[in-house]
Amino acid sequence: MYNFTVRLLAMLAVIPIAIPGSVSPVRHGVTIVTLNMAMETSVDQILKEWNATPQIRQADLLLLQEVKEEPNAACVANRLADALGFRVAYSPESKDVRDRGLAILSRFPLRDVRTRPLKRFDLKFHSRERFVLSATADTPWGPLDIEDLHLDTVSMLPTD
Repeated sequence: MYNFTVRLLAMLAVIPIAIPGSVSPVRHGVTIVTLNMAMETSVDQILKEWNATPQIRQADLLLLQEVKEEPNAACVANRLADALGFRVAYSPESKDVRDRGLAILSRFPLRDVRTRPLKRFDLKFHSRERFVLSATADTPWGPLDIEDLHLDTVSMLPTD
């Protein structure tokens, strides 16, 4: 059993736009939050943490890592998207590995969803099939290309 704690890892992208007839541009933006789910599958617990964290409640996009599927249940990413009224793109790591998936949840329509493998490194232990989940979100300000991935910092260690 994991203790789930929302950890805000990144917020980004303020896209300025000009409103016709205005003197200065009005700043609108897209807020993106990336979150390692630590294989949490309780949507109730996730929503409790979500609602207790005002800084992320207004997020437009959630990039999730370590998304776990449970046997005989809808994926937690799909259940969370349903609860939040978001769209979802999800992929497990592989057909045999269902506890380290990636998901993109979006307030905006998603299209062109795809995955691509990353170069494999033999880490001698805990080697995994890393990949990128990509999609395009159709925001009111135009299309936004998104990539979600989960990397090992172990691969950055010196090899000698």
